[in-house]
Amino acid sequence: MKALVISHRHALLPFAWRLKQEGWDVQVIIDRDSWEKAWQGRFEPAIKKGSKRNRETMATLRKVAEDEEAFVLSDSPAWLDMFAGYPRLYGCLARPEGAEPLPPVLVGGWFDGESWSGRHLLIEDRGLWPGDLGPAVVGGLTLVAPDDWPMAFEDGLQLVSDELKAREYRGLVKVGVLPKWGRDGQPGEPEVCGYQAGWNPLQVHAFLAEAGDGETPNFTQILDGEEPQFLHRFTVALPVSIPPYPYRAKTGTPSADLSISKGAIRCGRFYWHDMMVEDGVMKTAGLDGLVGVARASAHSLKLARDMATQYARLLALQELQVRFDVGHAVDGALAMLEAREMRV
Repeated sequence: MKALVISHRHALLPFAWRLKQEGWDVQVIIDRDSWEKAWQGRFEPAIKKGSKRNRETMATLRKVAEDEEAFVLSDSPAWLDMFAGYPRLYGCLARPEGAEPLPPVLVGGWFDGESWSGRHLLIEDRGLWPGDLGPAVVGGLTLVAPDDWPMAFEDGLQLVSDELKAREYRGLVKVGVLPKWGRDGQPGEPEVCGYQAGWNPLQVHAFLAEAGDGETPNFTQILDGEEPQFLHRFTVALPVSIPPYPYRAKTGTPSADLSISKGAIRCGRFYWHDMMVEDGVMKTAGLDGLVGVARASAHSLKLARDMATQYARLLALQELQVRFDVGHAVDGALAMLEAREMRV
């Protein structure tokens, strides 16, 4: 299978690498020229400079995709117009201007253009990181596989489905969920509010954490219509960073050698982002400091968190930024749903 992966900065590069491991013929376009440094040495000569302002380049890419019947995966809304109507496009929708931020509790799933599959609960860890990175920066994500699907969400999800169909969207979606409380202080039915459709890196890493592991379908099979499966109840995705994250470096920051247990890499427990290969040595690329994402799955939240943080600690870098309290909001989110006699 062939794929054209159009990545905004380095966000989709670890996913493109994963496709290569599944045997795909992958061509990568980075829509910001200055970010071609990320993953340098891993995709050459496949990496090419792209520009969302160069419509001639975009038109050429569409023709190449059509001629080769390639899947197009993009996390950059700027490219969507050029590929509008292309049946193998899995893109990213821009959120409406002025839209309220999504809450930290979300319902996620895979939308194939008609219906949902692989639905799950997502709980984001927000609030102040060590180093005062700010309350809006997501410091961790926990995916909870459903025991049973809460019917209270169905009406709200149907409205989202109708809009996604109208916009010819296919791919990952996460939908905000707000708790409601009655006058008696008892929890009411949770309310669906807003959504984000696209390749959010933490959701991608968590959703595909166990894809192709044992009896579970890999991404290729998911595209063919097989139901995504989760072997474990909890999956933790943990961003591992150094300054200037969460901001882009205004000037090139010094690179540092990256060292991590090769076993952790081979087992798919760490996904590199801001990295490059220089003279055969893996180094930080000095772009935004998001070095990578550690992930782990287990039947207990504590074990998943402990394993993910253990993998994060394997990186020997100065000024390492990691939230070791990842998953602290999970119990409260599950309690909200269980109070309505709904199991997730």
